[in-house]
Amino acid sequence: MKKNPFYFILGIALLSSCSSSQNQEKNRELKTIDASYISTTIKPNEDFFLFANENWIKNNPVPASESRWGSFNELEQENNKKLTEILEGFKGAKGKKGTKEQLLGDFYASYTNMDARNKRGIEPIRPEIELIGNFSSKTQLAELAGKLHRQGINVFFAFEVGQDLKHVDNNISYFGQAGVGLPNRDYYKDAKKAEIREAYKKFIGDALVLAKLKDNKTKDVAVANIYRIEDKIATVMQGPAEQRIPELTYNKYGKQQLVSEFKNFNFNVYLKEIGSENFDTLIVDNTKFTAALDKLMKEESVEAWKDYMLWHTLHHYMDCLGQEFVDLNFAFHGMTLSGKKEMKPINERAIEHITRSSFGELLGKAFVDKYFSEAAQKRVNEMVD
Repeated sequence: MKKNPFYFILGIALLSSCSSSQNQEKNRELKTIDASYISTTIKPNEDFFLFANENWIKNNPVPASESRWGSFNELEQENNKKLTEILEGFKGAKGKKGTKEQLLGDFYASYTNMDARNKRGIEPIRPEIELIGNFSSKTQLAELAGKLHRQGINVFFAFEVGQDLKHVDNNISYFGQAGVGLPNRDYYKDAKKAEIREAYKKFIGDALVLAKLKDNKTKDVAVANIYRIEDKIATVMQGPAEQRIPELTYNKYGKQQLVSEFKNFNFNVYLKEIGSENFDTLIVDNTKFTAALDKLMKEESVEAWKDYMLWHTLHHYMDCLGQEFVDLNFAFHGMTLSGKKEMKPINERAIEHITRSSFGELLGKAFVDKYFSEAAQKRVNEMVD
């Protein structure tokens, strides 16, 4: 599925805003190439990357909160300072309801108030948990999928509207493979990732017990249900290399064609629930996925699907809950998957969460309003031209 363009747009804006800042700092020396980065021992025809960067790498170790480090990370770090200043200003501004000031300010204040988060436990997601708890028939799957997707919870498949990659002046609906908790198919199938798979199963069980959704006696059955379903979904997913081939992932369907491929899932009910019924064509990224998912819906029990949906709901919200959930989430995603040694500060985590959310572009607009002048915009347009 397509990625949010927020970081790309923000990066261009920041490059230009940096230029504006540099112009204001007249005493700051501007360099196109810093010769101190260049190696004195490695020849460019041996390893050009190390020739150009050896000394920079030696003097810039990867911070404990990062899995990699480079010039774009430095740029992001400077960017986060500006975004934090914006959000801190919005936090106490009490803007008019529905404005970017109110939405961003209230979210940032809530996200960074760890005392309140610790006191509330999982109460903020109780409505979703009760919704799934009342699930009793597989005929409810389509309605439930729609309700969970409206909250951004990754179950079954992905569905969104985005730019048509072959007709870029138009938007079109996209249906794609999704519904697993590990990054992609290879994490379920590659023998080299066996330790990660076992760590993931433990993570699921520990999280369900921490949330009091399962106890030590029932968690093993739930973990087995969840992992089995995800593993079967992963079996028919395209791998990362296949997902990078446009010819494999751009398959135009009539809406009714996709509806007819689902025998055990009422796709029309799903579309009605999410409020997206008025289209006739869509793009499917994996033509084998629908039939396999439909077969799985028939094979697995109500209880197994309930466990699966409970897990994905909890997983989705973990970094917004109390500190114990945040720590558990970081131990797996930050340390086991990414090799990080410590968490980023909460203001940076809030920024990451916002930019991954549906209202992330509001933060981009606030950034542009403050830092991206008309002169900077003109400079970027000239550069692009």
